[in-house]
Amino acid sequence: MQDILKARSETPFPRWGRVMTIIVGLALLSYSIKTFFTVNIAQMKLTFPYALFGISCLFIGGFQKQIFVSSEGVLRIYRAWGASGKDMIPWASVEKVFAQGCPQSVKVSFKTKKKAINAEFTHIDPQELESFINRISPETEVKIF
Repeated sequence: MQDILKARSETPFPRWGRVMTIIVGLALLSYSIKTFFTVNIAQMKLTFPYALFGISCLFIGGFQKQIFVSSEGVLRIYRAWGASGKDMIPWASVEKVFAQGCPQSVKVSFKTKKKAINAEFTHIDPQELESFINRISPETEVKIF
């Protein structure tokens, strides 16, 4: 078995959904800018809701999250329009791992004292995941449901 497991991407939409969300966000944002520069006060009131929903759609369309499990720990990488961040939880701080087998995937939660990282693996069964974690970090408790 390999030393790095990649979880299913946690992007909220498939690629075509992300493109449509970005297009809708740009349309709403441009319409809000248009209504802001109108002379009519009644239409100017609509600026804020259209801008809010447009910016929200743009953020959702540009958000990506990936989770990796390696011999060093659990790594979560997230990106949103150029801004990115990484959360690394070493195996020494992981207290428990909860795994639930589903028909086509395994949902896993890595728990520490302060936070939890949830992931979904589509290419491994719960027993293989348990043996992988026990091989890397024998002191981590693994529960399979």
